[in-house]
Amino acid sequence: MELDLLNGNMVGIRLSQICYNNEGWHLNFDSDLICIIYNECQMPHPELLLGGIICSLNWKDEMLTITIENDNKIIIDMSDSAYRGPEAFQIILPDGAIIVQN
Repeated sequence: MELDLLNGNMVGIRLSQICYNNEGWHLNFDSDLICIIYNECQMPHPELLLGGIICSLNWKDEMLTITIENDNKIIIDMSDSAYRGPEAFQIILPDGAIIVQN
């Protein structure tokens, strides 16, 4: 995965909406960026994340960690055993480009 590309598009933006449906977690940001998480993930209660600004993204040991203000973290399990498809996650950039991670 091109972590520099994600950092350049995600760090510093505010999470404005979060919801779960049968596909997975949908995270909408003030910049019109959308992140959809299909794989298994861990996160605090969504109310703790709303309005928070993304501070960093880190990829380590098949885990993608998105750190939001106040040290809240969304940890996405990127291992094969956590796969729920159709992708592990996708990011839709404000210009319409889509980044898909399988």
